[in-house]
Amino acid sequence: MFLENYCSEQLLDETLIDFFDNIEQEAEMLADCIKSIRMRNYEDL
Repeated sequence: MFLENYCSEQLLDETLIDFFDNIEQEAEMLADCIKSIRMRNYEDL
């Protein structure tokens, strides 16, 4: 495999896990933002 020259599969796995953990955290923060915006919009009606 091409990447084996640069990093071990374990390191690659850890990098991917960190990457997806970050995406999950960003998604949760975005969801919280959307919820609070929706709540504000309902209060304005």
